[in-house]
Amino acid sequence: PFGPFRMYSIRNKFDGKIRGAVMEVVDAEGRATAVEIRSDEVGLRRAEIEGQLDRFERDPRLLRHLVHAYEELHPGQHVAELRLYHETTRLANGRPAGPVTRALVAEWIRG
Repeated sequence: PFGPFRMYSIRNKFDGKIRGAVMEVVDAEGRATAVEIRSDEVGLRRAEIEGQLDRFERDPRLLRHLVHAYEELHPGQHVAELRLYHETTRLANGRPAGPVTRALVAEWIRG
């Protein structure tokens, strides 16, 4: 196995919720674009960002570091806003059930 052994020692519920982070950048014209949370897109891996969600929520100014990394990795892109969301999917019998919901965790706006 190539994962932590805990991953193989428990059984996941078929009913419940799946939560994950979603990132969105907004350009100067107001166009919002979803950004995959990967190191080659924003300089950090998904787990690194999800592990810091509470910090981003407490101090949204920290998102400026993600904006800087994004702009460095995407020359010519200028970010006017960055939004970080929690996206929740409900499961019933192991399958998505109902609408996916989003809750804003933090937002950074260029000043």
